[in-house]
Amino acid sequence: MVGESEHTAVQITRILTQEYGSPHLNNKSDPLDELVYIALTRQTHAKNADRTWNALTIKYRSWEDLLEAPETEVASTIAGGGFSRQKAAQA
Repeated sequence: MVGESEHTAVQITRILTQEYGSPHLNNKSDPLDELVYIALTRQTHAKNADRTWNALTIKYRSWEDLLEAPETEVASTIAGGGFSRQKAAQA
């Protein structure tokens, strides 16, 4: 059974979407992709986040490849997005 607050949240979401639309934030359909993308967007402009996402996904064909890569290499790959050493350490 759907709780009253959940039902209300669904209604509010529907009303807001009808009124304002749904923003396109380059969200990824895969949860792991989305998590990595969110980490890349932290404290950077969307254009830079997109650029670093593209560089990362071109260089590393899988997340396993990324995990096996040296941290300095990952930092170099995502340097255009800012805070690359900190973000590479989180990968």
